[in-house]
Amino acid sequence: KILKCIFESRIGMQTLSLSVIALLLFAGIAHSQSNTTLFQVCENTFENFPLTRSVACANSTWALTFLDELLSDDRAESVSNFLDIFSLANLGANGSQEKDRFLASVIPYLQQQTITNPPQYVSHGTDHSVRVMNWAITLQGITQLGSGMQTKYGMSVEQSKFVLGLMGLIHDTGYADLSLHDVPKWLHATSSSIFATQILAANNNLGRTLLEAAGTTTTTLYADFISSIKYHNSDNGFCRWTVNNPQFNDQCFFVPSGNVSDPRSATTPLITAYCDSIKPAPCNFTRPYVLVDVETVPLSFAIRVADNLDAIRTRLTPIQDDPKMMQYFLRIYQDEDLRIAVATNDRQNITAYRNAARERARIVAQLENTTAAQDLVMNRADEQSWLHFYSNWILDGTTIDTLTWTIQVNLYTEDGALNFNDHPGPGLYQINRLATSALTCHLSPTSTFLELVSFNFNLKIAGLESSEFLPLRAFTQQPVYNISGPVILSDNHVDQICAPFCHQLMPALTFSPEPCLNHSGQISAECDYSGFSQVPPFTDLTYPHDLFLLGSTLNAITRLDVGLTVGSAFLFVILVMIVVFTYLYQKKKQELLGYQHVSLNGDI
Repeated sequence: KILKCIFESRIGMQTLSLSVIALLLFAGIAHSQSNTTLFQVCENTFENFPLTRSVACANSTWALTFLDELLSDDRAESVSNFLDIFSLANLGANGSQEKDRFLASVIPYLQQQTITNPPQYVSHGTDHSVRVMNWAITLQGITQLGSGMQTKYGMSVEQSKFVLGLMGLIHDTGYADLSLHDVPKWLHATSSSIFATQILAANNNLGRTLLEAAGTTTTTLYADFISSIKYHNSDNGFCRWTVNNPQFNDQCFFVPSGNVSDPRSATTPLITAYCDSIKPAPCNFTRPYVLVDVETVPLSFAIRVADNLDAIRTRLTPIQDDPKMMQYFLRIYQDEDLRIAVATNDRQNITAYRNAARERARIVAQLENTTAAQDLVMNRADEQSWLHFYSNWILDGTTIDTLTWTIQVNLYTEDGALNFNDHPGPGLYQINRLATSALTCHLSPTSTFLELVSFNFNLKIAGLESSEFLPLRAFTQQPVYNISGPVILSDNHVDQICAPFCHQLMPALTFSPEPCLNHSGQISAECDYSGFSQVPPFTDLTYPHDLFLLGSTLNAITRLDVGLTVGSAFLFVILVMIVVFTYLYQKKKQELLGYQHVSLNGDI
């Protein structure tokens, strides 16, 4: 009753069910992990609520501290906003009773998602889901997306927001299935789609009934909702490369029973059940590369973008947030033996190298006397941990201007070895991931989310003006892939997502002190950053192909016979001037197009 009263007075809600309180408590769990338990709720508060695991509150001080922490940001407000949208969506529900019945079927899945929140990743608990829910609702303001939802499903604005918000809320429930199983992380999307089916089927298909009441066109809405969750992370261009791809099994393919090139054999409960259900047929999982657009499946567009927009320091638990832990992740990332093993696909020795790298990192970071909870994080860290953790750790927050679709990024001003301008490449990794994902999200046949969004930073990045707005595509140099590998242009250069802005962030992306270190901590010449195949190719210094073409043209011109007449020399000068002015005009035109913001109605 005390919790209910505090929530109602702080949020300004007149009525609040126990299920809503539970949802709010789960949303704060990333900040409340302790050394002894991953999950704490006050058992008596939920005397009529079906919780499968709970721990009585130690004292009232803990409860009040928890509430102050939970209400210190906008998560509780986001949940309140979603519930208001639920009411305004006019889904034919029988008042608050139907709403509570449906939420009661959702919350146990969120509870398990939070309890089993894998410690080796930034949070994928309900705190993440609530923020993605909020991003998905915000994205409804994109004119093309809102139009796609209305045209495809016959939805009003509030109905669109409800469906998008619900999808964001349950899109990662599959992490409860993965838990600590040694399976590829990308499989959580498949598990999440199975859990979403179960959620919507509970209480005699109450969830599906409410979902389909949101649109006048119901024939594809349910199927689109489930498939959008299943394929929300099918945006890795590397998985498009299916012919002679040396690492296809790592990132894009999984056989639960194990195989020669991927010896992992552990399976999750849902995957095991699926494989048992199709025997004796072979059981394997492929992560496809799926392009999405706002007309065909607008739900897929929204969830993929919203999921990648959640990058913020509050995704880290107190254990992960420790600067010493950041130093630990960094040292593993720099380890010579591990980097070479990953780059050369040395599966036989990679586990031993990871373990050895962890031991060296433990000493460097001065984390020798650690708790069991710290060990749980440290013993599952790998060569990717630094990129994921630091790129969230350095972000104070992001805000978006929905008139111009400009994202303001606020970076922490850290002193010492973890300063952003000492590690800009890894610091921009989450934006890099957003850029590569945005390439798959089409607003029209000729434009993607890459063209819609630009970024601005509160800090000056080395080599850049602090006031300069940068288009999203400038933040990645990842190649464009097809089924045969990276796309090679006619000039023999590799096509890159960032073109024609690859040079804009080059000073920032190439100045990062993450060299290979040997066992003694000295810089090693045996491997380098660019040879590490599992990180963004920040050091691949490639000039835009239009510059290369200009250089070729000028070289051809200067090879003309030097015995030109005065008249021919004059024509030669004119020709050079035409070429130069043409290049400058095209370059300026490309910059203007690339930096173009949307008008007030959202059209590009």
